[in-house]
Amino acid sequence: MSDDRDLRKHTRRGALALMGVGGLLGLSETLGFTNATRSRGLNIGVSDDDSAVLTITGTPNGGTEDTLDTFDDTSPATPPVDITFTNEADDPIKTDGLDVEITGGTVDDSPSDSSSFTTELSANGANGDSETITVDTDTGGTESVTVDVTNVTFESGTSISLSRDLLLASPVTNLTTNLSDPTVSDGGTLNIGVTATDSADSDTLEQVTIGASVNSTDTDIGVDSLPSEESTGTSSNQVTFSPTFNNDETSNGDAELEFTADGVSTTLTVTVESGS
Repeated sequence: MSDDRDLRKHTRRGALALMGVGGLLGLSETLGFTNATRSRGLNIGVSDDDSAVLTITGTPNGGTEDTLDTFDDTSPATPPVDITFTNEADDPIKTDGLDVEITGGTVDDSPSDSSSFTTELSANGANGDSETITVDTDTGGTESVTVDVTNVTFESGTSISLSRDLLLASPVTNLTTNLSDPTVSDGGTLNIGVTATDSADSDTLEQVTIGASVNSTDTDIGVDSLPSEESTGTSSNQVTFSPTFNNDETSNGDAELEFTADGVSTTLTVTVESGS
């Protein structure tokens, strides 16, 4: 009988303990951080930015401010994106600031002009204070960006860390060539440089695939050695095509080339001198 009483006591104590932890976990679901450490050493993992103690939001170029996870593969953000850290807690953030590391993209306006930096919220991080940096990309298509924040310590002793992801998209909006109304001799080769830019901030874009084709030619004008597409590398923003032109006519003739990327195109008319 005494064993049954002891068992009931242990069971009741266990249930009360679980109820206490459950209450803490239930309250924590609105705090919006990845990990939190209270002064008693309790770690809690949550992820709801809408009512977080520290929110991280993004404002894309020409767009509306929203939480970072909004900008995914179905609705990527157009760069540059202003990323804002805001203290939503009543408890001020200590002056040792936020340790931030951003992976992917390029970072502007950070305290150290790099992707890894320590920043302090204005007015020592009191409720409602914020700090903004800008993330851009020189990569065509899409690029994933991760924002990691650590060492967020409040005066009460609570510390949190969080990680958020967003997707940037830089569609090509303009193509330009390095030549204007070029002329080439019969059998000659032209080095045609093609550059892609975006309209958001007129950045030239790397890692872009540019297609090439012969749009039209005059009679007996030939174009050889023109690949159907070329791609820029990670450290280059220009593709070079080097076609050869032939003219079997007794007079000059024209060949019109077309270059395309992301549904954008540009044409270049080349005058080919007679070989006769």
